[in-house]
Amino acid sequence: MKIKNFHTLVFPFFVIFVFFLRFPSFLQPIMSNDESLYLLMAKSMLEGHAPYTAVWDNKPIGIYIIYCLALLIFGNSVTSLFIAGAIAIATTCYFLYLLGSKINENNRSIGLLTGILYAIFTLGSGGIFTNTEIFFAPFAVSGFYLLFSRLNELNKLNESNKPITKSLLRLFAIGLLMGIGFQIKQVVLFEFIAVLLILGIYRYRQFSITGRIPFGEIIQNNVVLICGFILPFLTTSLYFVISGHFNDYVHANFSANLARVSGESFSLGNFATGFIIQFKSNLLLWASLALIPFYLITSKDNNTLEKRNLTYLFIWLAMAFLGVCAPKSFYVHYFIQLFPILCLLCSYLIAKTIQSEGIDIAKKLIILILIIAQPLFVNVYPAFKVGVQTAYQQTIKKVDNWGNNAATVAAYLQGKVNHNDYIYVADYESIIYYYVPAKAPTKYVFFDFLLVPKLISVAGVDTVQELDSIFRKQPKYIVRLKPQTTQEQEYYIELDKHMKNSYALEKEFNFEDNLYELTLTKENPVSVQLYKLNV
Repeated sequence: MKIKNFHTLVFPFFVIFVFFLRFPSFLQPIMSNDESLYLLMAKSMLEGHAPYTAVWDNKPIGIYIIYCLALLIFGNSVTSLFIAGAIAIATTCYFLYLLGSKINENNRSIGLLTGILYAIFTLGSGGIFTNTEIFFAPFAVSGFYLLFSRLNELNKLNESNKPITKSLLRLFAIGLLMGIGFQIKQVVLFEFIAVLLILGIYRYRQFSITGRIPFGEIIQNNVVLICGFILPFLTTSLYFVISGHFNDYVHANFSANLARVSGESFSLGNFATGFIIQFKSNLLLWASLALIPFYLITSKDNNTLEKRNLTYLFIWLAMAFLGVCAPKSFYVHYFIQLFPILCLLCSYLIAKTIQSEGIDIAKKLIILILIIAQPLFVNVYPAFKVGVQTAYQQTIKKVDNWGNNAATVAAYLQGKVNHNDYIYVADYESIIYYYVPAKAPTKYVFFDFLLVPKLISVAGVDTVQELDSIFRKQPKYIVRLKPQTTQEQEYYIELDKHMKNSYALEKEFNFEDNLYELTLTKENPVSVQLYKLNV
């Protein structure tokens, strides 16, 4: 089969493979708090509200635009977001395949295995949810693919003494792709810095060979690269200036995040805890990373270009790792930013090991199966277990919304409220606002912005004043968790004060453990209370 024909089959393969792996999550569309907030922001934008006005969050606008497009293209459903996430992962897999072929241009198996591993590992570490790390990956990886392609071309031209042609358009495209990723999550800035470092190292090598520093060309290339990177930012800023909401944009994207980072100190204990969890969950990736240096030291392979590309990968990994550390929180899904590079390095080591001389095909297959067995059991098995269980409960047992507790609460409220009513989800899943035909009485639909001191400072909101504003709108229903102990936070004191004489308990839901093992938090068993306004 010709290579170009093989390339045309790879992307469809990854689309089918990723949808097969992630389809069980479509059956039970439970969303994390982050996803719920992105969805509510997208819903408000589609209703004509400017970002950060009707719903508030401290993420760049890119993730909300992706959610808007998913709802418009695939339908106004939570499942549409999971479809968009699967497409983003399949696209990343494809560019990882192409990038892997640049590490060793005679070995397509590296790229193919990289894409397969990425699809598998993103089922874990919170990757089952459609978070920002899933969506900026295609832009970052495709940018590095263009970078590695150009560097390989330059090395070949240098070796053949052919004239080197400029490629300003490609540099602009690399910057643009990174700039789009930055508009999805700011940590992509660290990967863009990796691009600059890699180009700087390449130019230093050229200087050491030729003894000439082409200052004019370096400045021109960097200007073009940076212009591509800042173009999405300038376009976004211009939109907010024209719409009259530039201050809202600056506060949500910069002031709030600066307050979050500066208000939290680096904790070695939190880092160690997060890393240990990562190491246990993704043993194959981290073990491969540790073994790569030993392989390079003992290997008799003298492919200089290949080892140079590996050096570039380690630079990319180091900068992405700084991006993971930058928020100082170490949530499990932050580490997904590292997965493309870790999967590349892991696949390189596996391919080189299996393709060593003296190993027959049967032994190679056994080794490969044993290597992949751990991620299949840790990541794929739980997803399929939940999918089978959900299908059984919903189709055989006829239990509507089984495992989706928020949807069960929302189903009860359907018909009891209309588009003119308000409901307030005080300390439960904000996705209820999406399911119920009623309005939220506050733009801080994620209640932690009013409850958690760190996030209160990030949002820059006064809890007491905001609760006063909420209850002046007289929400018809209040949704809250049943207090387990006396809640002494200011938020709950004010909440109880407002509810004391105006609301009466109407319904209580007692949810048992539904064995949904893919959620980021476990709140089972849990009791959810509905309070109705006394008219």
